Amino acid sequence: MSGEPSGFPGAFPKPPRREEAEETAQQWGNEPSGKWQQPMNPGPGPAGLPLVPPPRPAPSMPQPQQWTQQPQQASQPQSTGHSWGQTPGRFPPSPSRPSTTPYQPQPTRQPHESELQRPTLRDHPDYARLSKRNAVPGWRRTLDWFTRIFRSDDVASRVTRASAEAQRPVTTGRRLVVLGASGGTGTTSVTVGLARTLAAVRNAPTALMIIDDNDDLSSRLDVAPIPPARSDLPAADFAAQMSAMTESGRVAVIRPHRDAAAMARGLGRFFAVTVIDAGQHPPAQLTAEAHAVVIVASASAAGTTAVTRTAAELHTAGMNPNAILVVLVPRLPGDEVTRHAQHLRSSGITTFVLPYDRHIAGGAALRLRLTTEKTQVVLGELAAAMMQSPSR
Repeated sequence: MSGEPSGFPGAFPKPPRREEAEETAQQWGNEPSGKWQQPMNPGPGPAGLPLVPPPRPAPSMPQPQQWTQQPQQASQPQSTGHSWGQTPGRFPPSPSRPSTTPYQPQPTRQPHESELQRPTLRDHPDYARLSKRNAVPGWRRTLDWFTRIFRSDDVASRVTRASAEAQRPVTTGRRLVVLGASGGTGTTSVTVGLARTLAAVRNAPTALMIIDDNDDLSSRLDVAPIPPARSDLPAADFAAQMSAMTESGRVAVIRPHRDAAAMARGLGRFFAVTVIDAGQHPPAQLTAEAHAVVIVASASAAGTTAVTRTAAELHTAGMNPNAILVVLVPRLPGDEVTRHAQHLRSSGITTFVLPYDRHIAGGAALRLRLTTEKTQVVLGELAAAMMQSPSR
């Protein structure tokens, strides 16, 4: 067995060999004495004895950085190179941890109604073309102009008679309500056509009041959307009242603030005629104070049924039957409207039939000079009937 005791190898160090002892003595200034000598204590010794240098300090081990969470401070620019005045640690510097604050979405601001830009028919690329389209093609207008010389009809007499009746003077402002028996029947078209006819025949400004925000009416008049008025009370004078309204030719448009009936009464102080687009469900007080009511319906069995029901409701509310008028509007050219009109007339309801008009069917701005001659005659007779209708 070897001289090394059992157990962990290297637990007992071996004595150095002679060569190693001599080399160590030369390094420390000691003469070899033939046996191992322990180094002397450091410090100055007696004369003739060499000094033993102090033992070398053990290399210091770098202390590992402590991973303690520090409060987050403002970020400062750090140098990417090595700093010679600092001893790098064992681990690289830890990156700043993201904030643990939960994400809270910011509330979005809802735009005001005035900031919303809703697309209307006036934004359509064909709006200008449809607004200028004549109801009768060019070749047809030329043919009608030549045949009018040999034609004997009562168009001229009807226009003259209707104009005279529509120009009848009034003592108080007339309030004419136009409502629809059902949706999509052309109520707005009849309202705008009636207002423009009264303004042209009477040669005076005509007020047009809308109950709801109707983009179709602003497109028919070729004006911007009508905002609600600031007050339902009338202004101090006519100039101030006109400044609060939107003008389209001789038609002044306004939208009530809250009370439509109060605004209609106030407009009667400045305008001889006020045409009201009441939609499908007008306020009861508005129709009760109206001088005449026009019911617009489609020329169909469903349309005539809706007219009969609406007229019965107005009769129950106390409306004079003679103050109720009906306008039937065909949906397509060639629709059979005579039979439906006769059915209503047999019931004692004054009925007008508005012929199919290509200019009106376009849905763009309505201009009377571009409509057919028959359309202009029917609108004139309707205006005359509403102006001479009995009071409430």
